[in-house]
Amino acid sequence: RHKMCNLFLILTPPSSRHSLILLSNRDEVLARPTAEAAWRDGVLAGIDLQDKMRGTWFGINEQGKIGLLLCITQRSDQRRDDAIPRVHLETLRCTPSLISSSMKSRQKSGREVRMNMFLSFFAEGSFLSLIFSVYSNIIVFLTSPSTKSAKTVNISSTHVVGNCPPHKTYVKLERGRKLLEETLEGIEEEANSHEIAEALFKMGQDQELCFPDAQISSQVDEYDPRDLATIFMRIGSPAWYGTRSQTALIVNNDGSSFVSERRLISIGHDLKEHWESQDFHFQLPSRT
Repeated sequence: RHKMCNLFLILTPPSSRHSLILLSNRDEVLARPTAEAAWRDGVLAGIDLQDKMRGTWFGINEQGKIGLLLCITQRSDQRRDDAIPRVHLETLRCTPSLISSSMKSRQKSGREVRMNMFLSFFAEGSFLSLIFSVYSNIIVFLTSPSTKSAKTVNISSTHVVGNCPPHKTYVKLERGRKLLEETLEGIEEEANSHEIAEALFKMGQDQELCFPDAQISSQVDEYDPRDLATIFMRIGSPAWYGTRSQTALIVNNDGSSFVSERRLISIGHDLKEHWESQDFHFQLPSRT
């Protein structure tokens, strides 16, 4: 219910060798059953095994469409406990025109689901623009909410996204923006994708307390908001909630792409954490 995942990404000018660099930190109940990232019917993503929808928190398809859903943290009197929690993989397999058709057909059929407020992020093609959409917490037609706002942002900038409305950001996200820019400035020009990913993971493990934070405090009523005010989170002793996976994506201008997923496997009695990682190299359509 904390829903405190973070997305950090930077789009660089066409003259750079990279077209997109991204880090996604996933915060979740540490014991929640999930499957590691893998290619599944043309989509590279991890899977939430607890929810029957088998959705994902982050994914990319073979054409370079990226999808991410961040539930906006809500106070207990505003939240629906039966709401869908993930992005359906089918969304990442569709083109925009197919998604639009799906919206219309499902609306006509009367299919509806319960949704809390969430922010969706999609990027595709040459990453020349990103689309952020915020959806209200009402009973809505699947993929066709009746209340939403959308924002398209331009290339050549750094973006940070969390479990808050994009215009009401957290202090820790602004710290993350600064850390991301400093991290990339400090990477050698000849650094390979694996080295860049490792630098991103290190940045995403920052545990500096970013509090007070009026926005976090306004969204939380069941927990101490200070527990949520770090980029890398651990809650409880022993920890039961926090950052349990990190995903780095590096896309070059020639379309050569790299994804590295780092995931928590276990925490020992001595509180030592065991993490594993896996890498994926693949080719997307070139932007040049």
